[in-house]
Amino acid sequence: MDNVPFYQICFTRTGGQGVNDGWKVLNFSPDIPDAVKSNYEKMQSRNRARRDKSKLDSENVYELETDGKYIYISQIHYGLYDGLGRPNIFVHGFVLGEKNIEQDPYCVTGISRENFFADEENTAHIPSRLKYNPRTSLQEAVVACGLDRDKYLTLMQSVYAVLESRTSLSLYIQYEGTEESLAKLMYCIYCAMPYSLRRRISFATSDNASSNKKTLLFGTQIPSGEKYIIPQTGENNILNPSQIKRWERFEFMKYVPGNFLDWEKCRDYFKELESRLSALGFSKEPPYNIIKIASELGRRQDYAAMDAEDLAARLNELLNAGIKNSAELDNAVMLILDSVTARNISLNKTISEKLSRYLREAKPPALLETYCRYQKAELDRRSADEAAKYLAANFDFSSELFKSVRDLLKKDGGGKCKKILDLFYSKYYTEIGGPRNILSFHESVKDLLESGEFPRIRDFLSDLVRKVFYGRVAQNKGEDKALAELEKLLNTIFGAGSERAMQCRAMVIRHYWESFDFGETDMEKLGDYQKIVTKDNDKYKKVEIIASVLEQFAAKRPHRFFQELRSFRDNNPCKLMQPQIDSIVDKIIDYCLKYKDSPDYVKGYLGVWMGMAILKNRENPILFLVENDVRVFTQHFLEESEEKEVKKSLRSYLTVMRDYVARKDKNYELVENILRDCKNYQQEQSGEKLRDEGYAKPEAAREDKKNIFGALSGFVSNIFSRRKTQPENKSGGKDD
Repeated sequence: MDNVPFYQICFTRTGGQGVNDGWKVLNFSPDIPDAVKSNYEKMQSRNRARRDKSKLDSENVYELETDGKYIYISQIHYGLYDGLGRPNIFVHGFVLGEKNIEQDPYCVTGISRENFFADEENTAHIPSRLKYNPRTSLQEAVVACGLDRDKYLTLMQSVYAVLESRTSLSLYIQYEGTEESLAKLMYCIYCAMPYSLRRRISFATSDNASSNKKTLLFGTQIPSGEKYIIPQTGENNILNPSQIKRWERFEFMKYVPGNFLDWEKCRDYFKELESRLSALGFSKEPPYNIIKIASELGRRQDYAAMDAEDLAARLNELLNAGIKNSAELDNAVMLILDSVTARNISLNKTISEKLSRYLREAKPPALLETYCRYQKAELDRRSADEAAKYLAANFDFSSELFKSVRDLLKKDGGGKCKKILDLFYSKYYTEIGGPRNILSFHESVKDLLESGEFPRIRDFLSDLVRKVFYGRVAQNKGEDKALAELEKLLNTIFGAGSERAMQCRAMVIRHYWESFDFGETDMEKLGDYQKIVTKDNDKYKKVEIIASVLEQFAAKRPHRFFQELRSFRDNNPCKLMQPQIDSIVDKIIDYCLKYKDSPDYVKGYLGVWMGMAILKNRENPILFLVENDVRVFTQHFLEESEEKEVKKSLRSYLTVMRDYVARKDKNYELVENILRDCKNYQQEQSGEKLRDEGYAKPEAAREDKKNIFGALSGFVSNIFSRRKTQPENKSGGKDD
């Protein structure tokens, strides 16, 4: 062949004293790149470790190396010695560009051994062109190597297995040991490989024991324990059945073994394949699955002839490829989806998710339409409820992909499609968390609501509004403020004053009262409750009764307040459960305790506080008064007060005590214990011990207080004597 560009380079030991001295490249082409010289020196430095020629098939080892840009073809002559008598080798090599293998493998395999020499003198003159052996056709090479279609395919599959291996494997190929047999075998191998894989081949005619192992090793004998193949018989120990089965659909592997009689056809096949790989962005060392996909793109596959498993596997393969912006790949996905839809095949969840991710990128309208038709078929196979659930589980609601499927369902005239959307939004739409999201949700379903054919969505939207209203109340914003937000939300969604807004508002308020818990009544919000009244609402009427009790307190009528509080507890005008009554009474008392130090209209009435103490804590009302710092009783004996006011408070107190003890638990000792606690408290305040026979201070005690204590003692005695003779007096009448 003429005009094949190349560089010459040689390597040997040329002197030096040390074992590693004197090794260098020499007799190289003057325009050879420095990187090539450096790479070659590193490659051949590993080869010089082999000095025992008895372990070689011959004194000369022929090898080929690549570095990703250049091909290094060398003949290594062993068994030499340098000027000092030390073992030496001489390497004569030629460097070609990798494009030579792509354009015509013969540019490499046809190089004659006559080009190589074993000394400095014969390599000093650099030839202007390389000598080539006579060219043979691929068909002649196949026949000369003793191959047929099956054996040729087995040879190539063995080479592919080595290249695919994740470990550093070498495949031993048994051959006749001649230059001609090696050249023809390598020509058959190169011709049956895509360009990108040709660049990964390295070979040698013997194991040179270097750290940079060759892909292929040729020898007349196969070393024990190594991976090998005998091309003429197909015998090998590198292929396994599962590997071969996986490769059955890999057309590029078997294309040349099946068509080697027509070399022009084979050459054009790989030329087109390389162009397609480059367009897909995989011109450098693509994996086998990408080469397989590239070989299939650009020509229509007979997907109708594939079974469901093969179709799913083919689609999964395309989606796993990681190929972007390929019209050919989009077209292949579309054709497979068309076939899947036409044959009513359902893709599994894994492939469906991969397909969704693939379609997130900008895709042709035809592909999106095909996808929507497939999804429509998926939904048709399910009940309306299952179809709605499927939409929720498989789509991002905000994605354009979902919107496309949604629009297809909306346009469909069938009632099932509308029911699917109605159920989807009302039952499975879970991405809602507040009014801002509600407004967004409303925006996404507004076109459906306007049609009036989606009643569940309308009800669901109303429920969402109600939940927001409850949320505002739970945040202690007050019913009035929450109601204002509700009005604003309804006006935005349904339109101000619209019938639907009014209906929704009424429904929200109705739900509010239906779920109202009297045990949780907030005394601070009694005024707010009246702002969300519905006509003749029974629950609000009960709230009004509670409010009327507190109104007496606010109106500075504490006696009346306590009477109504007792009546509320004992007579239960609201017809509530007893736990609710107890809870409300406790809340009212707690509310009043906040104002125990407020104006004298509360502070001055011991009876009211004592009564509330008994209602709140029957076991120890005095303890309740002390814990809540209500000391008004003893204050009346320590302060300078008018005797009339003191008697009034005392009588009110005793009346409460009498009625409560007589009607509730008949615990006569309770009054005596409370009285004793009060006397002890007075004693602590005065710092003096009271006499058993009297209750006035020995000295400096005012006569009116003495009389008061006497009256108190007599009053208690009367209570005791009356209760003992009339234990069941329930009239509650006052003692005069």
